[in-house]
Amino acid sequence: MVTIGLISPGQMGSAIAACAASKGHKVIWASEFRSEQTRERAERYGFVDVGTIGNLASESDHILSCGTGMARRDPYKHWAFEVVEDVIEAGFQGIYCDANSMTEDMSKSMESIFSDAEGIDFVNGMILGSPPVDPIMSVRGYINGGKAEEFAALFNQPDVPKMLSDGVLYYSGDHDDYHVRGHHLRSRKERGLLGRHDVFNWVVVDGDPMVLKLAFTAYTAIAHGSIIMANRFTREHGLEEHLFFELTNGFPIDAAMDGSRMGVFAGW
Repeated sequence: MVTIGLISPGQMGSAIAACAASKGHKVIWASEFRSEQTRERAERYGFVDVGTIGNLASESDHILSCGTGMARRDPYKHWAFEVVEDVIEAGFQGIYCDANSMTEDMSKSMESIFSDAEGIDFVNGMILGSPPVDPIMSVRGYINGGKAEEFAALFNQPDVPKMLSDGVLYYSGDHDDYHVRGHHLRSRKERGLLGRHDVFNWVVVDGDPMVLKLAFTAYTAIAHGSIIMANRFTREHGLEEHLFFELTNGFPIDAAMDGSRMGVFAGW
């Protein structure tokens, strides 16, 4: 068992830290400058309050930073960087995973800061999906770094299908439960996992996780906007049910297309 320090325990960070707690690890947090709502959430999950970020840094084996923000001393500096300064000053030694939504340049800046701090291994990460509490859809985090595998092992569960990348993404596990590419995957309800706080996995990747998040965000934002406009347009003309049928029966868009074999018209 190790002690994991959780910085900024919002809805996402708390739910992910609970995945580590479900494997027997101790999760601590710092209530200084935090709201009553945050305090109630941390108490609900059973996290131990150590008061300050300095105490958290000195008592943690590893740290997960994942949140929407904290009180800042410098209005021109991202809150996550102020936390890093406090953690380093307190003498933290271990793996520090930053899973906040930062730009690629910000991630590189943070990596540079930790490269000068002896005894700290930086892991860069991001999360796709909603907090892993009773999710219908799966949620994953993507991380990169020299100690990424070690950090992931603190959270990952053997009974949740893992996404592995060896040139091709696929599900691995008991094939009575999980099937490869395009075949039915049993739902969490069917597998008895609904309602548990351990349905989350970190996926270790070679590239910068933020590049993946930017691409995913661009894809989903455009797709959702197009669907909304198409639905409203066809609804006004009494054709909405036919659009639904076409989109759910042989939808002509291939998510893996890269344009190399497309004709003049998309989808051809």
